[in-house]
Amino acid sequence: MADSDNGNSLKEIQNWFASVISNPNDLITAVADQVADRPNFTIENLKQVIPDGPQQTNWERMEIYSLGFAARLNECMKSYFPCTMSVVGEDGFAAMVTTYLHEFPPRSYTLGALPDRFAGFVSSLPERLAIERSEQEGLAAADGQHEDSNKNGWEFLAELIRLEFSISKVFDGPGSEKLKDFQVPGGDSLERILDSKISLCPSLQLLQFDYPVNEFLGEFLNSDASQHHQQRNVFSGESNPRKEFVALKRSNFTVERFGLHPVEFQILQDIQTGESLASAAESIFCQIEEGGLEEFVAGCFFRWTKNRFLLAIDDRCSPTIEKCDESIES
Repeated sequence: MADSDNGNSLKEIQNWFASVISNPNDLITAVADQVADRPNFTIENLKQVIPDGPQQTNWERMEIYSLGFAARLNECMKSYFPCTMSVVGEDGFAAMVTTYLHEFPPRSYTLGALPDRFAGFVSSLPERLAIERSEQEGLAAADGQHEDSNKNGWEFLAELIRLEFSISKVFDGPGSEKLKDFQVPGGDSLERILDSKISLCPSLQLLQFDYPVNEFLGEFLNSDASQHHQQRNVFSGESNPRKEFVALKRSNFTVERFGLHPVEFQILQDIQTGESLASAAESIFCQIEEGGLEEFVAGCFFRWTKNRFLLAIDDRCSPTIEKCDESIES
């Protein structure tokens, strides 16, 4: 596109065109929305900006880009949330994404930020649907029967979205591929380890859920998608709340998921804030059976070492994993 006859520079035309094709509304509305900020770009003088082509009108030419942009965003969202899409179906997912992007159009230079508000948007859908139903049927907004019937399903779906997006963020974030495996210096006792500051793997992310979405995602990844959807419909009353505690970690450019004991989760959270292992363990002393705290912590430490959750103790590393195992078991 060259500079137009009405005095608009190429940069102005490009900025206007980008705003129009990224607008989630229909093309006529998208053009009209820009008039307030760009009065030179009106529907009436559009042909001065974008002329007709040999076989297509200017509107048809623009629509190719507008529809292509929307399709690209939908494909991007599908790549982030394959399990979520299997639950609601491809058409349902596309409709949900279209509504989401209408309310939260992309503003970042990267598509990596596109799903930032998706989980919150989905969690708000029960209330939105209840209000919409009330308006359509002329009922009072206080009538929450429709909302309550599917509330657990929508909450489950929002948490599943949060888990899937967290996996993508961990994959794109810092990994441990170039870091040495954590080793405890030979001769260190459990008592010495308890009083030390422990650094965790930079990719480790701790997540807490009110629904068993990690278990659900595992079933999806280990089964045929259509079969999984038929067996576990989250809107059929199977989505009962059950807390899950999950750790995500990237290793060898693969994101691993680990289910955690609630107390183990709390200890790791405290360590992430800079607490020593002993201080973190003290905060949950009442949750462990009498006399079992040291054994529980030793078991956690062994699992964390085995699964490469740990980076260093007092910024030191040792050469052999065998010594680490021996010191813990002793």
